[in-house]
Amino acid sequence: MPLDPITDNHHRAQLVPTHEEADDNGQRQSLDFGSDADSDDESDVDSGSGSGSDYERLDEKPRYSDGEGLISAGPSKKEYQLINDDQEPRRSNKCKIVTLVAVALVVVAALLVAARTSLERSSLTSDTMDALVAEESDVVGGFASEEEFYAQYLWKEHPPHQSLLNVVQTLDKVGRHSGRQALDWLNFHEEQRIRNWIIETRPRSQAGTPIGLASKSSRTEPTIFRGPAMIKVGSGPGEYRIGSKEKHQALVQEWETGRPSHECKGTPWGEAYGAMHRDIINGVRSPKVMIASCKKGQVCGGTADRFFGLFTSFLYAILTDRAFFVDWADWPFELFADAVNVDWSRPLTLSTEEALHPNLGVATSQINLRNFHRPIEKLDEFLLDTVWGQHRDEPSWVEINTNRGGALRSFNYSEIAPILKEKGFEYASVYACMTDYLFTPKANAQRYMVQYSSLFVLPSVFSIALQIRTGDANMQSADADSHISVESHRRFFVCAEQLAAKFARPGQKVVYYLVSDSEHLKHDAMEKFPDRVVTTGFTATHPEFMEADQTQWHRQKHLLDGTTQAMISSWLLSKTDYQIVTYDSGFGKLPVFEKGREGRTVELAKKVTHSAPMPDCTDPNALATFERLSSRWSYGK
Repeated sequence: MPLDPITDNHHRAQLVPTHEEADDNGQRQSLDFGSDADSDDESDVDSGSGSGSDYERLDEKPRYSDGEGLISAGPSKKEYQLINDDQEPRRSNKCKIVTLVAVALVVVAALLVAARTSLERSSLTSDTMDALVAEESDVVGGFASEEEFYAQYLWKEHPPHQSLLNVVQTLDKVGRHSGRQALDWLNFHEEQRIRNWIIETRPRSQAGTPIGLASKSSRTEPTIFRGPAMIKVGSGPGEYRIGSKEKHQALVQEWETGRPSHECKGTPWGEAYGAMHRDIINGVRSPKVMIASCKKGQVCGGTADRFFGLFTSFLYAILTDRAFFVDWADWPFELFADAVNVDWSRPLTLSTEEALHPNLGVATSQINLRNFHRPIEKLDEFLLDTVWGQHRDEPSWVEINTNRGGALRSFNYSEIAPILKEKGFEYASVYACMTDYLFTPKANAQRYMVQYSSLFVLPSVFSIALQIRTGDANMQSADADSHISVESHRRFFVCAEQLAAKFARPGQKVVYYLVSDSEHLKHDAMEKFPDRVVTTGFTATHPEFMEADQTQWHRQKHLLDGTTQAMISSWLLSKTDYQIVTYDSGFGKLPVFEKGREGRTVELAKKVTHSAPMPDCTDPNALATFERLSSRWSYGK
């Protein structure tokens, strides 16, 4: 039975971190724009916003030198002691008032100096760190087997891109009305305090369990669990000040429950499915398995294609009572994500095809089903007649290789829809719930992502994702890419301005998160909108483009790194308030479905004639329903 992350002691945040958390802290990146003197205000311990706290932090946060500020923070032991209010000596009221005024003046002055100094030091980013990263290099030695190579693989964290720091530095202008510099810097410091709270807590509460090839445990059956719920750790979002009340309330809920708010309101099917999955693995029940498969040598598409196939397979594993596994032979999924409820890693060894779960064994009867057809009729026939009708119970092992997204379509099937409703699935949140139940990004990806998501979720920020797919040719040819610019894709930026004008709250800072396969477009956008555009700085790659002159292990590492970065870019799309995505690209639509919030997305064509009118994204019909989003690209048409 799954543990309750809120009520169970094993999942609750502890005041003294575990050894694993301390090790994790040693690799954590953090953009700390507050002064060293204010470390206690940014503690990850419940300070009750300055009053009514039961604990006081005794240690200081690690102080970063210019050479290490954005790379890592060394592990620090955290100690706490109970505060005794009776220990404070009595003073006259007059003395106290004078003292408080003096302290307040000193604090304001210190904040002004420290914040400016910290901003100057923050220039150490990915743009200036290229030499350091190059020194660490991509040296890959020889390996006796693929298992050995995959077991040592780890995506190397990057500092956040300079564009993120440029935008963060403009937060002092958020809600500026009075022109009083001290007040503006105090507001800026408060935004950084909230970000630091999120940066400190989310990678821990969102952690999962490494499994399969990525597991360092000697146990055959690892215990799967989520990270600890960070309940009232730190001072949270504080009082509402400006911007979106809805976003502020979501952060308050996160502080109170210890986990980010989510569109998936629950998985009533999850407990029964998890028990069934574990019973099959442990041999308590007869083998009945479904595998989302991509064999060596098969063309399975990019990350979005594979994810849609994964979700389709998982949904029908739930519907047909089969234990679910993911077998992407060329880039194992457990290298990019951790488990949070069940072990879905490849059930057989790569080299010998031996059983990794002895009680489960190997397939005695098996069928491989493949569907890459575009017509809707073929997808419906595949899911209803083949997967559900013919192979609901037989054979014992079913492998599915598809890039079709069938989850939303399944709500239209008369045989399937009642079962989905009975199990508690809802149309808009079906992808969000499967995502939340099945996996979470790896720890190093979480630490990188939170630098960005902690900006996007601020109540004082209105974030818009622009996913502009220009075509594979621009990833392979610098000459072709040089013609791609903001002007050539002006429709996307005009639409973003329209969305901001209509939906942004008074005082909100507008931020564009730009994802594109065109390097020239990203650089052009950062030049034209330096105070709005943020990007990861990752170079777009495609898993089917390989360098012929590289060694086997260099090629494989390049593939895994590129795939990790593509997934991070996609996951970050789901953290924004609104999204503008390319009409015929699955990459932009996938995170919209994973987010599970309808009516926040605009589709735009990547190629239009010069005479085509500019879009009117203020028109309510411009915001696409999930039904419209699912009508193209990996959905049947």
